[in-house]
Amino acid sequence: MAGLTCGFNILGLVNRTAYGYHTLNIARAAIDVALDVSLWPFGEIEYLPEFHKEYSKAVAGQETCDYTLPSVNILPLSMSCLHVGGGPRVAWVANPSTKFRAHHALQLRSQDLAVVPSKWARSVIEQELPGIPCSVVPEGVDTAVFHPNVEPFAHLFGNATKFISVGKWETRKGQNELVRAFNKAFEPGDRVALILVCHNHQNRDVNRYWCDLCRNCKLADKILVCNDHFQFQEEIARLMACADCGVFPSRAQAWCSEALEMMGMGKPVIVTNCSAHTEHCNRNNSLLIDIDERETANDGIWFHGDGDWARLGSAQEEQMVGHMRHIHVLKQAGEDLFNQAGVETVQPLTWRNTVNRLLHAVDCFGQEYTG
Repeated sequence: MAGLTCGFNILGLVNRTAYGYHTLNIARAAIDVALDVSLWPFGEIEYLPEFHKEYSKAVAGQETCDYTLPSVNILPLSMSCLHVGGGPRVAWVANPSTKFRAHHALQLRSQDLAVVPSKWARSVIEQELPGIPCSVVPEGVDTAVFHPNVEPFAHLFGNATKFISVGKWETRKGQNELVRAFNKAFEPGDRVALILVCHNHQNRDVNRYWCDLCRNCKLADKILVCNDHFQFQEEIARLMACADCGVFPSRAQAWCSEALEMMGMGKPVIVTNCSAHTEHCNRNNSLLIDIDERETANDGIWFHGDGDWARLGSAQEEQMVGHMRHIHVLKQAGEDLFNQAGVETVQPLTWRNTVNRLLHAVDCFGQEYTG
């Protein structure tokens, strides 16, 4: 029975969030390999000009939709029960925690198949929801956008050693600890800069909090806060190209596309040695922040004690400080910082491979299901 799936009906967000980019990249790659695709946007739609052609074609697929094809839900867990048609119900699960909230677990139990981006995420499902069919389908990196030859924005902080972190403001992603470590690692006379691309479209109060934190710190004049969405991914790539190193001190991730995008551009990255990071980040291609303790996952906004995540304490701060100082010394000494191992890690992580893995997962499930 394997190899019979010829397309997907996709229900997803269309906006400048990780969910939105995942939806559109899956639709684009599926169209590129000549699959039947219908895209059913959920909620408010943001126009992303770089995906206009594929978006229009995928939405037009609604008119000829084959309702027996697999329905792929690329929405937050709270909406994973929603599907298109009567084909196999497939939920893409991006859960950074080690447990599922009760109503999320209930919705996942209604799925025919769960797909997750990492082996770590699959281990969580196997432990928390045994018996649910689950396949690992790694996400991709758009190497047409994130590659070593991206032209950087000119004259941004001159020859300073530039660090960058990309990802919405939230406690889980560790921006508080990053800003504190940056201020501890360097002095006002040092030629350094920190670029934060961290707009959180869900909570303006969160944006204000983090901006105030950066404005009131010792090295405020060396921190650039890009607290808004960019229209094109190419703009984010050009900011990344300006930087010498990416820093991603996340307490937990289901994937962490931004770190892989930096690696695909040949940039060194500083990442926590935990959760899905360990799928692709190792001591050969990354500067790791080792974790020695875990704590309850609770930020009072998105996480409320369901599961745990890495604790970022003084030992992790010192590691981050040491890694940033190391990069600064190398940069100011004129050393080559190009991360060839990172580029090689990312090369097989294409969105086309993601679609092929998704096809394989559905077909293998179908073989078992019909047998």
